[in-house]
Amino acid sequence: CDAPTNVQVTPTANTADVTWTSTADAWVVEYKEATAENWTASATLTANNYNITGLTAATDYMVRVKAICDTDTESDWSAEVPFTTLAGEVTTYTITATATGPGTITPNGTVTVTEGENATFAFAANAGAVVDRLLVDDAETTIPANNEYTFSNVVANHTIAVEFVEETGIEEIDLNAAVVLYPNPATSQIQIQVADSRFLGAEMQIFDVYGKLISNATIEALSTQVDVSQLANGMYMVRINAAEGMVTKRFVKR
Repeated sequence: CDAPTNVQVTPTANTADVTWTSTADAWVVEYKEATAENWTASATLTANNYNITGLTAATDYMVRVKAICDTDTESDWSAEVPFTTLAGEVTTYTITATATGPGTITPNGTVTVTEGENATFAFAANAGAVVDRLLVDDAETTIPANNEYTFSNVVANHTIAVEFVEETGIEEIDLNAAVVLYPNPATSQIQIQVADSRFLGAEMQIFDVYGKLISNATIEALSTQVDVSQLANGMYMVRINAAEGMVTKRFVKR
């Protein structure tokens, strides 16, 4: 009972088609990763070809074949034939990272990440500034103590935006509390309500997440309605430049 010869392997990323030459009528194929000890065997085959499935892309394997000549007679194994599966198609996603105010995020801009990988972003405030807000996929997120955020096992596109502000004193905090923005998130309009006349005549600006000026107006009443229906979905910043200081409010357009 002669061992099969001319064992040929045609691999794809996750399969391998094996053929051989033999005068027998039945065969068994075994295969394994090149570094593994144990072999995986096929059932008894009645055609001199076999398709191995469930393989790992870009991996080294070995395959061998033996003939079964009758109930009590088997051949030796053929020579062990090495093969390598092809590299599978790589799926990638993008994470867009932005920073506004006195600080930076690293990496910055649009980052390409291979499916299943992790991606870590670090943010650092300039001297005299602090991280004020962290938005992940337009949702406000708790600021990590180490000023790093990691996307684990990436399987979709994401955004991350960090907002920095100068450290504020009590007077500036009180000023910020005197301005209310609602609703947030907004769909068609936002209402800017100020506490008293010190804000009348103040400049009111709207910026997008990239710091681009969208609109510029003057506050002329204690309650101001702003149409945002034409804005693209995303995060925006309203800045009011009053005589006593600057107030910044954020909102999400959906």
